[in-house]
Amino acid sequence: MTKVWKEQGYEDFADGIFGNGGQNLYVSRSGVLQRIFRFDLTRDGYADILFVNSQDMGERPPVYVYTNPLHTSERIELPTAGSYYGAVGNLNGDGYDDLVIANQHNGTHADVTAYIYYGSAEGLSERHRIELPVPNCRGVAIGDFNGDGYQDIAFCSEGKIVIYYQTDEGFRHMDSIILDVEATHIAAGDIDGDGCADLYVRVKDGTPLVLWGGSEGLSLVDGKQVGGADDEAVELASTTAGWMTFVEGWKPKIVMLGGRVHLFRQEQEQAYFYPVGSSREWGEPLVIPCANVVSAAAGDITASGFEDIVLAVCSSRDMTEQSWIYWGGAGGFDAIRRTALDTISARDVCLGDLDGDGLQEITICQGRTDIMNTTESLIFRASSEGTIHPEPVRLESHDASTALIARTSDTAQPQLIFINHVTGRVRGDVSAYAYLGGPDGFTEDRRIEFPGWAAVDSICCDFNDNGWGDVLIANCAENAPHLDPGSFLYWGGPDGFHPDNKLVLPTLRAHGTAVGDFRRTGYLDVAVAGASNPELMIFRGGPDGLDVEHPQRIIMDPELDAYIPVKALHPYEDLHGISYREPRWMLAADFNNNGWLDLFVSQIFGFSYILWGGPEGYSMERSTRLNCDGGICAQAADLTGNGWLDLIVGGHMVPGKKSRYESYVYIYWGGPDGFREDRRTQLPAHTANSLTIADFNRNGLLDIFVTSYNSGRERDLDAYLYWGQPGGHYSAEYCTRLFTHSSCGAMAIDFNEDGWVDLAVANHKTNGDHNGYSFVFWNGPEGFSEQKVTKLPTHGPHGMMSVDPGNIRDRGPEEYYISSPCELAAGSKVTRIEWEAEIQPKTWVKAQIRTASTEDALEQAGWQGPDGSAEAWFSNGQEAEKLHHAGSWIQYRLALGAVNGGNSPRVTEVRVAYM
Repeated sequence: MTKVWKEQGYEDFADGIFGNGGQNLYVSRSGVLQRIFRFDLTRDGYADILFVNSQDMGERPPVYVYTNPLHTSERIELPTAGSYYGAVGNLNGDGYDDLVIANQHNGTHADVTAYIYYGSAEGLSERHRIELPVPNCRGVAIGDFNGDGYQDIAFCSEGKIVIYYQTDEGFRHMDSIILDVEATHIAAGDIDGDGCADLYVRVKDGTPLVLWGGSEGLSLVDGKQVGGADDEAVELASTTAGWMTFVEGWKPKIVMLGGRVHLFRQEQEQAYFYPVGSSREWGEPLVIPCANVVSAAAGDITASGFEDIVLAVCSSRDMTEQSWIYWGGAGGFDAIRRTALDTISARDVCLGDLDGDGLQEITICQGRTDIMNTTESLIFRASSEGTIHPEPVRLESHDASTALIARTSDTAQPQLIFINHVTGRVRGDVSAYAYLGGPDGFTEDRRIEFPGWAAVDSICCDFNDNGWGDVLIANCAENAPHLDPGSFLYWGGPDGFHPDNKLVLPTLRAHGTAVGDFRRTGYLDVAVAGASNPELMIFRGGPDGLDVEHPQRIIMDPELDAYIPVKALHPYEDLHGISYREPRWMLAADFNNNGWLDLFVSQIFGFSYILWGGPEGYSMERSTRLNCDGGICAQAADLTGNGWLDLIVGGHMVPGKKSRYESYVYIYWGGPDGFREDRRTQLPAHTANSLTIADFNRNGLLDIFVTSYNSGRERDLDAYLYWGQPGGHYSAEYCTRLFTHSSCGAMAIDFNEDGWVDLAVANHKTNGDHNGYSFVFWNGPEGFSEQKVTKLPTHGPHGMMSVDPGNIRDRGPEEYYISSPCELAAGSKVTRIEWEAEIQPKTWVKAQIRTASTEDALEQAGWQGPDGSAEAWFSNGQEAEKLHHAGSWIQYRLALGAVNGGNSPRVTEVRVAYM
């Protein structure tokens, strides 16, 4: 008579052994044995690629030269190295205006040059461009400061004034003079009429002053202050490399009124115009009661015979406010005789006749808002009757700081130039892109978009146990920490994903996530670490889903008695607790083979940590620190085949090195004695923000791909592929380089299922622009090459999925579950094994059985398939034809397989028949 040993439900499966400590396998509380991670978001059988877009700023936008701005938006685009300010003047005396661009930061470093584009009959182009070394430059002015007939250039560079004096040999890199004045803005002109240009300087947190030119050039001696002390400079803190701190507010301007030089400045919430005489004395200023003026220009706009004044006003970057035309007349300037100009985030104003009709157009240069860097600047047209056309001409610009009118070519009309600073969105509120795989690979238009806020990490798991993968997006909110919305868990289902169908996790600057049944409760838990945040949060799963109201909070800093979360970035300059405050990506794995998942928590300053799993839960008291400088991410695998996971850590930077971005990949070799600092390998890297491990050349050894995010000088650089050698040997001698663009995410998957593991790489920025392309490198017998690449549009991704598909031990396609032992009646023989399971696309289940005379002997017993061999496996319902029985104690094990880790079988019942 046939009997059945049946296992069904959570309690029956939970007492079994989950391979690799349950890193990618668990039984849900509803009794479904399943894999945890999914890489097929739509359940169509093809692995998808999720690029976690973070930012869409372009930090090296071109300067725009509008050739006929009143009638067309056609323009010339001139490359920059992160432009911030500009000036025009005829430097070489050939009759054409030349353009000098002050470059601040190229998105990687501030050790940049200024660009000089020389005018010509054909206009401005790279054909006639030279460079001068002026790092971190934020201001520029042109003038003949020593009266020798050659135009010179002054720059604001690294908090000082740098002057290049021109000779008959032009400008030389080594011939510069430095004046120790912390200038924020400068303007040049012959203020005292002595034939030498002078420099009008806004001094940071000081009083504006004029540096007088003379036969010896500019000098700090006898500099004269303009008005009273300036208000304390308003600085905007940086959140990304290209967004360096800068000072907002008014710009010094030199204007002519009534045939006399006047110096504009904002003072006491009014616009002051100080007249200057040849004796270098200021006259009684013209004062116009107008607050928040940032720039001024003067000229006869309507050809009336009277000079008018235009004041650009900005008190807020986001609201429409009024800049003003103060109309000149016999009675002077009066608020009664002024016209409002609607502007947003006004930065500069200039006047000029752009179409040759004798009337001067008003150009208002507009900067960024709190939402967009890419905005528009405005041209207001006047009539001879003194009216302003109701609709301005609108021209695209990008956080523009300066508007310039110049004649740089032989065209009849002058050109309008905007010095752009940053393109794109401000807050990083861009969507992550999941490109959907298919038989034809990947295409630009086949994707799912998941709204995020400067997101950096993602994971796909079936959190609500409905058979469909859900997508967790970790939002760092790096660009706008004050608006941090938490992280988003998008629910999947047969109808796909919807932006509004999500759970919000109350995270703070979330950067890394880890998922697993950490407590062995049958519910998935989520650990989240955040940048500039000493608090590790664990959201525990339960019958009502993730408990977002009562997460476990682990304070990593032992000296921090209490932590009050705030939506602000912690400054790196405050070193207290910083070694616990800057975690990035995490990894959950069973490093000590005790069946519990441990948590690797990176720290880009100081030590990284492993929090050991167990019945007590996670705590800093049960942790080990690893001396891997600048650790930022990790993967694990059994690289040596000794049965223990090795830990591979990517290093962000090495603070002790002069070239700190020349970092390392650290391999901690696993074993019964745990990880040791004297038993590790270090491999060269350049800011290794992501790792992925696979057997790319099909030689049976695992290889390590390492992204390269930054070299300190370049962002477009080679990533590293370290080839595994026998015995777990990895060396710089066995390395292939693949050219990428600030790569910081990687996934190793055989996307086209041809037997060769392909490689998807997230490129953070391309040639200084976050709007670029990420890559799919297609593998084959000849390996990877730039000729076999699919490019997919992305916006500054900072990551992908930080868990590799496949079995963490060897990256194989199967996860293994071992049942608890069962004692059958003496003399019983197993006749068949079968199971109930939902077999999702490209997944499978197979089984083996082992027997022994005692329970303890089962551990040493060999696994058998239906023919009694260790190589064979049972299919569902298959008879045990030649199974060798060594006793009445039995166990079964299941292999839950999935192509590319895309989906999962869902096993709900296992039946072992015996007689």
